[in-house]
Amino acid sequence: MLPAVEKPRDKVAILIEGKVQEMPSFWPDCCIYKVPQRFRRGNEEFYEPLVVSIGPYHFHQGSFPQMQIFKLKYLEAFLSRNHLSLDQCLGLMRTWEEIARRY
Repeated sequence: MLPAVEKPRDKVAILIEGKVQEMPSFWPDCCIYKVPQRFRRGNEEFYEPLVVSIGPYHFHQGSFPQMQIFKLKYLEAFLSRNHLSLDQCLGLMRTWEEIARRY
């Protein structure tokens, strides 16, 4: 019988894991609330991020660099909570990428 061949690690997963390991831990009861559409309608300027960047909203503008630390910590918490490795998560995301980009 031939020895099992390990699948090579995802390069993106290795890069992100390195960044996650460098980050300090944060409190476990953090959460992000979504503002209902009925409150946002007509008041969009009140709900546009000015202090922190969530998701890709300000990413290309270089705003809120400290928020990147928290994004990595949220990723770490998500993976832990769902018992996923970063490789598994990226694999799932890549299978859904085409559909997600349509939104």
